[in-house]
Amino acid sequence: MQTAPRGAPQHPIRAGTHALVALILAVSTGLALTVVYANVAATVAVPLLLVLAALGVALEVLYFMQLKVSAPKVMIFFGVGVALALLIAVALRILVPR
Repeated sequence: MQTAPRGAPQHPIRAGTHALVALILAVSTGLALTVVYANVAATVAVPLLLVLAALGVALEVLYFMQLKVSAPKVMIFFGVGVALALLIAVALRILVPR
């Protein structure tokens, strides 16, 4: 295994943290698949799947995209983009007839 040269910046997130996040995402995916294939009632399944999706996106953004250790301006820029995307999705859902 190659080490970083002396004076080089260290990776801001430890490898163990990445492994833990990957494990949480794997368990979350397994739970989502179980909910889908177990024919759980839609009143329970939809909110649960939305929470699992939000958890997955949040973990991926914070740890794998490293926004957790980025400058605050980067986090704000990303957050505004996500908020606009959600606003557009909700507006289209309301305005476009079925």
